[in-house]
Amino acid sequence: PASFAWYSSKMLGERLLEPEDAPESGTGAKLLLAHACTKLGSKAWEFATPLLLLHFTPHSLTAPTFFGLLIFLFRFIAGPSAGAWMDRTDRMRSISIGITLQAVGVIASLATLAMLSLTEQLLPSAPHFLLFAMVACGLSEALGALVSSVAVKKDWVAVLYARDGEASKSTVLASINSAMSYLDLSAEMLGPLAAGFVIQLFGDFGGFVAVGVVNIVSFVLELKLLRQIYATNISLSVPKAERPEPPQHAWASFARSWPLFIQQPSGVPLLVLSYAMLYVTALSPHGVVLTAYLQTRSLSPTLLSAFRAAGALSGVLGMAAFRLVTKFAPVRLVALVQLWMLAVSVAVAASVFSSSGIALEARGATPAMLVFLCAVVLSRFGLYGFDLGLLQLEQVCVDERYRNTVGAVESALTSFGTMLVLLMTLCISNQLQLFGVVVYVSAGFVSGGAFCYLAWYLLWHSHEHSHSHEHASATCLGVGDADSKGVLHLRHAHTNQQDRSFRENLDGKHTHLHFHPPFLHMWRHLFGHCSR
Repeated sequence: PASFAWYSSKMLGERLLEPEDAPESGTGAKLLLAHACTKLGSKAWEFATPLLLLHFTPHSLTAPTFFGLLIFLFRFIAGPSAGAWMDRTDRMRSISIGITLQAVGVIASLATLAMLSLTEQLLPSAPHFLLFAMVACGLSEALGALVSSVAVKKDWVAVLYARDGEASKSTVLASINSAMSYLDLSAEMLGPLAAGFVIQLFGDFGGFVAVGVVNIVSFVLELKLLRQIYATNISLSVPKAERPEPPQHAWASFARSWPLFIQQPSGVPLLVLSYAMLYVTALSPHGVVLTAYLQTRSLSPTLLSAFRAAGALSGVLGMAAFRLVTKFAPVRLVALVQLWMLAVSVAVAASVFSSSGIALEARGATPAMLVFLCAVVLSRFGLYGFDLGLLQLEQVCVDERYRNTVGAVESALTSFGTMLVLLMTLCISNQLQLFGVVVYVSAGFVSGGAFCYLAWYLLWHSHEHSHSHEHASATCLGVGDADSKGVLHLRHAHTNQQDRSFRENLDGKHTHLHFHPPFLHMWRHLFGHCSR
């Protein structure tokens, strides 16, 4: 096999050949089918659940909002601990437990629904203990969804298609990532559409039961497919690289996950932060907050549907553009361009919102409103392309020992961002003229994410360089060895797979992303005291 150095440089942007020793035939198709099943069912479930919760507070959004905030808070708190547990656990066992938690959450929700139906016939209002039971069911489903999603996208795909020493797999890696992103976007559209049709056809209770049953069937199918993949690909059953810390209490594991995340090489924390900041925004065509606000501006349901569909189409085109351009340009650069397209589009939307009176007197499909909507739609082109590039970079740069931990911390940060948006919206829910504050804060965080990624792009470089073997795993910040042109490098940490590849490479050279700021000579003077 080719060296990890060649693999890393190619993975970061050059066009590659097809693999000679790809995973077992049919693995990719089964992986995508399993992902499609669970995503479509989950999105339908996410759409149906808030509608059912309205039975607890018929004239208020309190129950759905309370439910949503608790789910995101739980994901923020439990996510890092779950990720650390997954990194210590056999892959098939962790994915089985994740899917089981989802199934238990859905089945218990259906049981709660049966009790709700019975009590509504006997009592004037639904008892609140059933609301708390529904929240508990939602927490189980959310934790299971986090485990199964992070495990497959961040770990399984990386193990199968991004292993060190197998450079030719990166075209397939990009294809798998793209297909999964297309499926995610399709599920965002088709899941709620299908759930809405079923609920309209069978009523609230009957529709909820139908969506739940289909969801349970999708879990069974997903687990069966993943078991087949696990059984036919020995790389998934190979024992994981040992982690330095033993299993811990949940809260200790939560606390330990954040330093592990921050210590990741290749600038991964800054990369993840740039992505997480994009979640602190209400400017999304399929977002509940913006859709609800636009309804108060007297936009027709037809226009809102077209707005949502246009956003999805823009995202599809953005992913297609990313795949096309990365055949000729580095992944990092293409992701940078598309992220700044997102930031500029959102800034234009905020500027139009501020200057045109949309927040106050403007109602209906005015020219300013249409420009605002078009800017939000265009932002999806940049977002989904960047999302694809970020996933590909993370699969290569994150230490294989901590893929699930980093993925879960990322999920916690994005959940926290969504919580902030919901809380801001709650604060101005009775003063819609202040919705502009939410728009401006959204634009600010998106711009902040773009600047974070720009900083990462400038400070972390990838080119061939050498180390003495005794310093291959050094973490001390100091002057290291030289690259092929004799330029000195700061000593930097390696991931487990980078270190393994380096030690197998007899010429003492390798290529990967490492901290190499343009002002290196200043860093040499500042940190030259760190012993070599």
